[in-house]
Amino acid sequence: MAFALTHCPPSSIEPLLAASSSLQREILCQKVNFQIHPEGGESISVSPVTGRVQQEGEAGVPGSNSDLFHWSTAATMKVLSSTTTTTKAVLQAVSD
Repeated sequence: MAFALTHCPPSSIEPLLAASSSLQREILCQKVNFQIHPEGGESISVSPVTGRVQQEGEAGVPGSNSDLFHWSTAATMKVLSSTTTTTKAVLQAVSD
């Protein structure tokens, strides 16, 4: 990467840095997934456009207000319950 950045034309620097960042993010997500689910269970992916973390098999948001409230409460509880595990896995992956 250092060689490519040193010898590429100035117009190519930004796309190279974006590709490098995307690759590093993908590697980190794979390490975190392995720390959380070494047996290959549910995985985490990051949308390249929004950077939003999405769970595998994530469902869409329901339509009615009551359904939306129950869905958002359940989604919030799921996120809160997995935060500790995910944080530990990220710290473990980064420290390796």
